[in-house]
Parts: sequence; structure tokens; C-alpha cells
Amino acid sequence: MNRIHVVIGEQDERFLLHLANILENGFKEYVEAHCFSKPEYFSKFIGKNDVDVILADEQFGISLESLGKENCGYLCDDPEVRAIGGFKTVCKYGRPDEIYSGIMDIHANGGRVYEEEPEEAGQEAVADCQVVLVQSFSGGTGASTFAAAASMYSAQKGIQTFYLNLEELGSSGDFFSSHEEGSLDDVLAALRAGYDHLSDFAAEHAQIDDNTGVSYFKASARAENMALLTAEDWMRLLEALKVSGSYQRIFVDCGFGMDRRHLEMMDAADKIVVVTDGSETANTKFRRGLKALETLEQQEGKAITEKLLLFYNRFSSSKSSSRLEEVALPVVGTMPPVKHALGREIIQVMLSRQNLFERLFQL
Repeated sequence: MNRIHVVIGEQDERFLLHLANILENGFKEYVEAHCFSKPEYFSKFIGKNDVDVILADEQFGISLESLGKENCGYLCDDPEVRAIGGFKTVCKYGRPDEIYSGIMDIHANGGRVYEEEPEEAGQEAVADCQVVLVQSFSGGTGASTFAAAASMYSAQKGIQTFYLNLEELGSSGDFFSSHEEGSLDDVLAALRAGYDHLSDFAAEHAQIDDNTGVSYFKASARAENMALLTAEDWMRLLEALKVSGSYQRIFVDCGFGMDRRHLEMMDAADKIVVVTDGSETANTKFRRGLKALETLEQQEGKAITEKLLLFYNRFSSSKSSSRLEEVALPVVGTMPPVKHALGREIIQVMLSRQNLFERLFQL
């Protein structure tokens, strides 16, 4: 991930050191700070280097207007002051995350403050984008493999397709590759900073698989980054991809859970494919999961179970299996056993059985 270069001008050397320590200790993966206590050195550095964000104390003696740049902001003592001289402010004594968010906002949206024009009624754009959630109520059934294969099939049909892996330990690199730089961490940093145009940023930082044309995010460098995401984070990320206008279909691979994150994702999906291998253990877990969802539907007034589709993935020939005959859900199809195959080989077998995916989009 490329770090954001921030130039800071502050006459109080003690505070300047304090601010530098905040950025170095808490956000060094995202920000590289260049700090100056003298205006002449500050101006000289800016004149010779390309920088992402410029911050100057309001008493530093530098007029940001004179720099002729858009990526500027003032360091300000008063947290109630939102703009000085037409430029955004960052409160010097705010929490570290607030200072970081202010820097990221200037980087993403510029530092200029313009008077906003009122929006006309009905002006908000609604993207025509289908969300297909792929889950498994039991581990080891190949839900991620199916989600990746379905994404590839969709892209091969000329549909702009995004594969979104939100699993804490999952990796899109198991299925897709690209020579482009960047990862989901870039987008998560923008999300935490409250970017005004997250949809554009997300689409710009997506990778495109070299072989299939599927768009995706490279996995976060740390699993704990994924674990810390909230239900609101998931929904903001999904909505950003939807309204970007870049995708017609999004496959979400996030596993299954009864927590708020998973329930809201199920509620947001247009279709939910539940992958099972038909084993006794998987069938038992499916029945328990289905009963729990039915209870939640009654309690919260959500319509989830009517979106459910079943896919039997019997790629492992070592498991005896049987259908859930008592469950009245549409069945996408059945993947036959594939002996001694790797994930990518199983995907190729799936793609050779195109009727599976054709039925998925017909149901």
C-alpha cells in the first residue's frame, strides 16, 4: 500500500513532535509525515516535491491560498471551526483517529470548502446491480469455490462482475490474480476516514483478474482488520460498489453467522446460495440454521428464507450424502465428486457445467 505524504507546518516544535509521533505510532502504514517549524523550509519542500496533503497551522505565516493547491488544510485550535479562508481545518487537539480522518478527507476530497448547492428531489442515483450472497451453514463445503466460479461465469458472459470476499481468514488470491498494486486495506482506510466519494474510490482501487475479467479486492494484509469491521462497514462497502455504476452483479463471500453483520448482508442480498455437501453433519447444521432464520424473520420482519437457493457440492467422494428432501427450497444443481482435485481444478469442472449457473440466474 502506498503511503500518503503529508507536509505539516507548525511553529510550536513540541506540538510538532507530538503530532509526528501520533502519525508515526498509530498510522505509519498509511501516512508519511514531513514536519517543518520554519515557513521557509516548509515552502521549499513543497516547491520541490509532490505531496498528497498540506497542513499548516493558522498562525504559521503561510497562506494556503497563495500555494495554488487544492490538497491543503489548516491546523486549528478550536474544534468548532470547520473552515478558515475557504480551506478545511483539522483540530490540533482532536483524538488521533480524528486527526487521521481529517487528513484522509483532504486527500480524498480536497481541502477547499465550497458552498453546496441544494440537491433536487429524486437526484440520488440508484445503481442496477444484483447482489448474490454465497454461504454455507457448515464449513468445508466449497462455498468460496462456488462463489468464485459463479463470478467467473458471470464475467465470461459479458456482465460486469465483482467478487467481494469479507471472510476474516479468506483470500481472493486463492482464485484471482492481478499485476496491479493496492488491496482492500486502501479501501478500508478510506472507509474509516469517511470519504465523501467512497464509491468512486472503491471502484478505482479494485483489481481486475488477468484471466477472467472479474473485479475484486486483494486481501487485507491482516485478518484482524477484517474482524474489526462492523455491520455498518459491510453495508457501506457493499453500497459503494453498487452505486459506483461499475458493476452489474456482485458476489459476496462472507461465510455464515447469526450476528448483525451477516443478518444485514442476508437482508441486502437479492439471492442467497447455500452450499452444502449433503453430509449428515452439514444437513443437521442446515436445518438448525434454517430454523433460526425463520425465527429471526418473525421477530424482525425480514424476508430472508424466500431468497435461499440450495447447491449440492459433492466434490469430495469420501462423504456419503443425501438431499434435504423435507426442505422446500429451489435447487441450483449438484456438483459430482471430483477425485484428488485442487480448488482451481474444481472451478474448471464447475465452469464446464454451465447449466448450474444458468439455472442460478433463472431462479
